Amino acid sequence: MQKGNLSREQVINIVGAAAVDVAEATEPVQTGRLTNDGTVEFVARHECTDKDGESVTLCVFWYFSEGAVMAEEDLSNLDWDDISGYDVN
Repeated sequence: MQKGNLSREQVINIVGAAAVDVAEATEPVQTGRLTNDGTVEFVARHECTDKDGESVTLCVFWYFSEGAVMAEEDLSNLDWDDISGYDVN
């Protein structure tokens, strides 16, 4: 099961565009979670405040096939522009 059920537009409405830009520019880390569909999960987290002033964590998710991850010696060669989704916790 993949995480990141929110779109970019939805999280912009929750935390603002500046926070989304920072989160997207944050170095993603591999979570070590292999999903049921054989993809490898990466996430970047950014602590910020929502539009109500509450502290939240904005998460940006990427999912790549296990084969694509294993084939790359340098993970920067993966398509990091293809964001899979967002969550706000």
